Amino acid sequence: MAEPILMTCYRAATEIARPFLRPWLGWRARHGKENAERLAERFGRASAARPAGRVIWCHAASVGESLSVLPLIDALTDRDFTVVLTTGTVT
Repeated sequence: MAEPILMTCYRAATEIARPFLRPWLGWRARHGKENAERLAERFGRASAARPAGRVIWCHAASVGESLSVLPLIDALTDRDFTVVLTTGTVT
């Protein structure tokens, strides 16, 4: 029973936040906290086509996490996977 209520609350919160998202991201881009050329990706629009073959997506929230995932990416590419790495940091 709790899950549908939580999902409803989440959806309501995201709908309430929606009008403020673009201005907030624009402010962040002007202050160097976002890459202005990639803002569409924040709304789910990919800037590159999906690579062919087996693809694994890795996400790293910081520079440190990005560095720590490199051995995993090397191992996956050695096994003929294409790895897409996304980060939550401009640096």
